[in-house]
Amino acid sequence: MEYKKSKFNYYFEYEGDNYIYNTYSSALAKLDDKDFNIEEPYIDDLLNNGYIVDESTNEVQNILNEINEYINKPRKELDITVILTEMCNFRCVYCYQTKNINIFSQEDADELISQAAELYDNGYDILNIHYFGGEPLLNLNVLEYLDKEFKKISKDKNKTYNSFVTTNGSLLTDDLIKNIDFNTYYLTFDGNEEWQNKLKISNINSYQNNFRIIRNILKLSN
Repeated sequence: MEYKKSKFNYYFEYEGDNYIYNTYSSALAKLDDKDFNIEEPYIDDLLNNGYIVDESTNEVQNILNEINEYINKPRKELDITVILTEMCNFRCVYCYQTKNINIFSQEDADELISQAAELYDNGYDILNIHYFGGEPLLNLNVLEYLDKEFKKISKDKNKTYNSFVTTNGSLLTDDLIKNIDFNTYYLTFDGNEEWQNKLKISNINSYQNNFRIIRNILKLSN
């Protein structure tokens, strides 16, 4: 069988070493040289990681086929991101949020809940809600209300509701973890003490306070 190198191979050098990254398979490997040869006994590994393909393969057309198949596939799963607030109790220098004082209100929540119920009736089986901010836990009352109502309508309609939250972790409590029981938590750390102090300029988020967030993560893992 004849093989050729993938169109999606990207070669680069880093700190004196040569690497190859395949943008389709996301495979990364270190090279002995700036390129590689297609030879035994490495062919299976090269194939499995997408660095080489069969000579007759049209990689671009394959991707187009995958995209079209995905677009035309009936959707049963709906993803919604809810920005509960742009306010935050941290002040990270890289933050792009405007810190707008407007929040996602009770009225907004009722409208979203009503729309979600209609979407369930129109053929969606899974509802994924990602609570986002700012720091979403600063609008905790509305978050808890949304979560309770989504759980209720999902149970009534025999559907699935998954909850996700992106948080700095400082406001997590035992009761919150127990009552809401998010499917997934996304938390961000900014490295060692030097970088933490450079990137975060709020006293509430001193490097030492990270231990509180770590304790919260341990609670989640338990």
